[in-house]
Amino acid sequence: MDDIGRYIWTAAGFVLLVLIAMFFSAAATAVASLSGSTLKRLAEEEEDEKAQKLYAIKKKQFDFSLYAGASTLTLLIAAALISTGTFVHAVQTLWLSEADAWAKGLGTAGVILFEWVILVTFGYLFPKKLVSYHAESFGYFMLRLFPVLGGIMRVVVWPLTALTRLFVRMAGHDPNKAAEGISEEDIRLMVDTGNEMGTIEMSEREMINNVFEFDDRTVDAVMTHRTEICAARIDQSLSDVLSLVIEEGFSRIPIYKDDIDDIVGVVYAKDLLCFVGDCDFSNKPLAEHMHSVIYVPESTRCRMLFKQFKESKQHMAVIVDEYGGTAGIATMEDLIESIVGDIQDEYDSEEEEIARLEDGSVSFDGGVSIEKVEELFDIDLDADEDTDTLGGLVINLLGRIPGDGEQPSVTVGGVLFTVTKIEERRIVRILAQRVPEEETTQEEA
Repeated sequence: MDDIGRYIWTAAGFVLLVLIAMFFSAAATAVASLSGSTLKRLAEEEEDEKAQKLYAIKKKQFDFSLYAGASTLTLLIAAALISTGTFVHAVQTLWLSEADAWAKGLGTAGVILFEWVILVTFGYLFPKKLVSYHAESFGYFMLRLFPVLGGIMRVVVWPLTALTRLFVRMAGHDPNKAAEGISEEDIRLMVDTGNEMGTIEMSEREMINNVFEFDDRTVDAVMTHRTEICAARIDQSLSDVLSLVIEEGFSRIPIYKDDIDDIVGVVYAKDLLCFVGDCDFSNKPLAEHMHSVIYVPESTRCRMLFKQFKESKQHMAVIVDEYGGTAGIATMEDLIESIVGDIQDEYDSEEEEIARLEDGSVSFDGGVSIEKVEELFDIDLDADEDTDTLGGLVINLLGRIPGDGEQPSVTVGGVLFTVTKIEERRIVRILAQRVPEEETTQEEA
């Protein structure tokens, strides 16, 4: 009878220690899962008293997690040490009293295994998983218990805390200094995970990634190339420029002297509206209505050009190459599109940059970036550093500029790229199809 009473008291103590360990594990998970930004907003903007208290606890997350984690571990070990001998004795006495030694050994192993499954599952894993779904509500529920809870945990683990801080200081770090915050890579990983789980759309993922890449991207990646610039000579009349505006649909027309490498200003379409109906319109000098323009090198970061646009209140810049010639032009719209994607206005062509066809092939604009093609087909095109566009890659692989009417093809990375449209020695459209052959790079007839 005495043994039965000891078994019951041991089982009760075991259950009690597991329940307390569950509580500590849940408390640590609740603090770790709470959104610091949300709590800060509630505490500062809405003056939520509970949020203020939770935010104060969240800022000391390292200490709290250490206390709770060490308390949980201590309780689980204590539960195991207190109960294991008694439970093994109970099994061997009640069910294996006449069994062989090997059977008693198996029984002992079974008791220990079952006990640790209960300890790890219910004392650690289950509360962490459960509370992660209700972190905020559980955090509010525990607010009144945190002062007492913190005191208990400090008593339980203060030697471990002191020892840990000593080792951290010996390693050359300040134990009172908070760990480094969330990095760019952490955010990208969270966005990718959210996209895989379906909580973040692909368009949202691309926009967030574009925001991070905006700081590193140079203007030569977003500019309109010199061969595509719609410009006017300075000796042309205002009526000529107005005709160009009407024909091309651009709101800003660059003005050059001798050639496109000598852009001296820009004319705004809105400035020409006041001359509509003026009989002497064609005789007015173009230079008098020209605005200054920004000049930046190709290596300029998009972020820096965006800052210049805001400070100068201008929306167009001439991109200059290393020889002082015009590499292209970039506008505020180009910078914005590098983040949000293409913006189609009433004058833009409706032809998509990337168009998926019914047969599984893909039609690309010749100016599409190589990175987009590689991401779409999950391949490495092995382009050199000076090649940014798919059209440029095809020309490099061909070793020549295709002539009008030609439709040459190259295969690289297991994808067949066929030129389908050429205008003024520039590749306009390229058709891409996967091929079953091994990865090659060759020109086909």
